[in-house]
Amino acid sequence: MSILKVITVPDKRLSKKAMKVKKFDDNLKKFANDLIETMNSDNAAGIASIQVDDDPRFKYDNVPEEFRPQPSVIIVNIEDLIVAVNAEIIWYSEQKEIGIEGCMSIPNLPVKVERHTQIHVKYNDLEGNEHIYQCKPGDESICFQHEIDHLNGIITPDHSNAMQQMLLWKKFEQINSMLKYRR
Repeated sequence: MSILKVITVPDKRLSKKAMKVKKFDDNLKKFANDLIETMNSDNAAGIASIQVDDDPRFKYDNVPEEFRPQPSVIIVNIEDLIVAVNAEIIWYSEQKEIGIEGCMSIPNLPVKVERHTQIHVKYNDLEGNEHIYQCKPGDESICFQHEIDHLNGIITPDHSNAMQQMLLWKKFEQINSMLKYRR
């Protein structure tokens, strides 16, 4: 196992979608283990495959422009560790709540995001078996939504209006300038 390089904004690869997994093999299992190790190294609650450098273990023919040659994999570790391949939300509650979210790909910039309080997710495990999972309300539902957003090329500031985004990116630049100055 190894720690993978996490890509951060303003890297445009974060706005691309992940490719659906069709081949469930040892490469996928090793990649998932590397994602887990990468997530744990940052004490994160989750990670999406789209957040790391393109992995040479995976080859795709004819990758559409809006996609990256990365497999569609997320790891969520709230109460239990769940490896979800090709995850998609199939149901969500009408009730929503606003919370503050951090992200490995946008370090030092917590963002207010409105999320559904509960969701159901369809995904495959590493063997290719399909599951439907009812996420627990709260952190687990929020984390799944956050990571599935990544698979679809969506980052937390994308949930804000244009004015809020402008202020968030200005704050991000200021924070990172101060951190560079301290080093």
